[in-house]
Amino acid sequence: MKKTLPALIVLALLLLPASGAAGTPVFTPRGIGGGGGLFSPAISDQNPDLCFVASDMSGVYKTTDGGNDWSMIPSRELSGTAGRKPPAFFENAIYWYTTYDVYESRDQGDTWKKMKWPWKPRRKITGLTACRTKGEYLFVSTTEDLWRYDLQAKQWNMVLEGKCLPPVALGSMVMAVSDNRLMRSTDLGGSWQQAPGFKAEGRDVLAFTGATDGSETLLLATLDGLGITRSTDSGDSWARSAPFLHQGILQMTPGQTRIAWAVEQKKNLGKKLWKTENSGRDWKEVFRFAGNDRNVEYSWVQTEMRWGYFITKQGFFASRTDPDTAIVTTQGDLYRTTDGGRSWRSLINRPMGFLPDGKTPRFASVGLEMTTCYQYLFDPWEPERHYAAFADFGFIRSLDRGKTWSHATKGSPWSNTFYRVRFDPKTPGRLYAAAANRHDIPNWGQIGWYNAKYNVGGPLISQDFGATWSRLGTGFPNAPCTDILVTSGSSEDSRILYAGAYGKGVFKSEDGGKTWTDITGNIRKANLHAYRLWRSPDSGDLYCLITALRGKGNVITPGGIWKSADKGTSWSEITSDFTPDWPTAFHVDSKNENTIYVAVASVPAKRPQQGGIWKTVDGGKDWSHVLRDRSFKPRPYDRMMAVTVHPQDSSLVYAGGFLNGLWFSRNGGADWEKYEAFPFRSVQSVNFNPQDPKQIVVTTFGGGLWAGPYLPPE
Repeated sequence: MKKTLPALIVLALLLLPASGAAGTPVFTPRGIGGGGGLFSPAISDQNPDLCFVASDMSGVYKTTDGGNDWSMIPSRELSGTAGRKPPAFFENAIYWYTTYDVYESRDQGDTWKKMKWPWKPRRKITGLTACRTKGEYLFVSTTEDLWRYDLQAKQWNMVLEGKCLPPVALGSMVMAVSDNRLMRSTDLGGSWQQAPGFKAEGRDVLAFTGATDGSETLLLATLDGLGITRSTDSGDSWARSAPFLHQGILQMTPGQTRIAWAVEQKKNLGKKLWKTENSGRDWKEVFRFAGNDRNVEYSWVQTEMRWGYFITKQGFFASRTDPDTAIVTTQGDLYRTTDGGRSWRSLINRPMGFLPDGKTPRFASVGLEMTTCYQYLFDPWEPERHYAAFADFGFIRSLDRGKTWSHATKGSPWSNTFYRVRFDPKTPGRLYAAAANRHDIPNWGQIGWYNAKYNVGGPLISQDFGATWSRLGTGFPNAPCTDILVTSGSSEDSRILYAGAYGKGVFKSEDGGKTWTDITGNIRKANLHAYRLWRSPDSGDLYCLITALRGKGNVITPGGIWKSADKGTSWSEITSDFTPDWPTAFHVDSKNENTIYVAVASVPAKRPQQGGIWKTVDGGKDWSHVLRDRSFKPRPYDRMMAVTVHPQDSSLVYAGGFLNGLWFSRNGGADWEKYEAFPFRSVQSVNFNPQDPKQIVVTTFGGGLWAGPYLPPE
């Protein structure tokens, strides 16, 4: 696609991808924080205030103040480090890795560059180790061998064959587990000798660590199913240390041999964390999440939603400079200790007191936004009230224009996901919601079969500005409710409502939601994945988007957009010109209903690719493919999830997908530009502030929500 920005502006945006000219971020997170899975925490041993953590939704975050405030590293710089072992820190460089690639940062983690590899074919990386003896060396362990990179000479050497765990640097000695053998090198990997005293006993070595204080050395290793074994003579002899069976994480602070940590990681999950203070002779559990001796400060996801916990894959890091400091990540939380594990403080967000009722807690984000948000709302009656509809924790509301938030799903039978929220056109404080216990519709995993236990939902109503909710009416099927519309009526009892039931079609109420009837009518019964609705405020015409249905063998039953000119009595398909397999969003220009945009996700491995944005200017007789997957570099494939038009400028169109971030067109889709300053790769919706048309709030699939200018700063 053609670029309409001047070349110098484009270059400036590329050089300042997440900040304005003065270094101020263009987009700022706006949410409650937390609620998603965090993995792979790390603390720099060069600067203990510099920490990193990654989410299972691809985001990577850094803090420069020890965890009080976090910023997201732009997705195009680094993503996919969740579940990986920690970075390797050097004085002027940081290295981290994904499945097959190592990335280098020379600016404390702000920007990253993928390194060129000397090996072919690619190998799976198992970890990194920094060695600063007689120079600076990075060791990269893989499933096939061990490599050494000389930072000064910029030279790679393969130094050891066999499946390796990350080696341990002990002064002038490097020790590595390779094919379950313990190997020693005194020349930085130039040559190796096997430590004869180490016996794996036919078991896999799950974890290996060690440290020296100059006079004594302690080595620890976990044998799968047997427990922890220890050596105090550089590996010549070993003795059983603890009968724990699945300690996939062992860590020590260098320069001392007393303190070590062990974490249960059975199938990459666990709930137990132990610590020794006498070189592995005795261990005690130090992360106690419940009971009379609980030492964990609960975060809001525990106090408000009563979530349980497990320590995520590679979800622990012991400081390399302070043996009393460590970080634990769980499915929803992040905790830090600075007293050796006696107490753990939540870092996921910032408590901000209570609402005026004196009992509902408020929270502010610290930048750790890693959840899926479907919609951001500005209250039309009281502008200081803002709302957001989420997957996994449902709904939040703010009384101070989004500065602080409170969880608000009380009374809802379905609190997992709020797909859409609408305001009553006449009554302040009355909200309607489409809710479900099935999340993430219409992504790939959610357009096929789903566990019946969670495949439930329905319409909701709130009479108190979203503070509490109740089920709305009878007759709606027990199925995920994905959208809801409400029209004006002479009284509350005569409001006409429409709602989408995922897998069941479209339903209507003519008595304010008290009773619901099926108006699916002649929409094709082979696929009733009703996902999005829209009604013209002028003509009253009703539109319904049916997303894809995925069957056995990933066979797709196409979706489409259907229109009714008689309030749902009959329907006509308006996308038959190109029959979209997997439509996910649409926008009808309210000023000219013949102009319609549709976001379509490409079906994996299917050709030709339909993904991108389609447009019609004649009400659906003819469609043009105005934004194609091939426009996305370097990822020429996407699951487009959002398309919308600026309410005051119909030529300004926004689009977003699963992989390639936020895009916009200044001329009705003829030409497109990537909004380079938007930090996250997955976009779910674009929302407009009625009080400020030059502000947008972008919600994401796994990166929370972000407020910023409607166009890139110049």
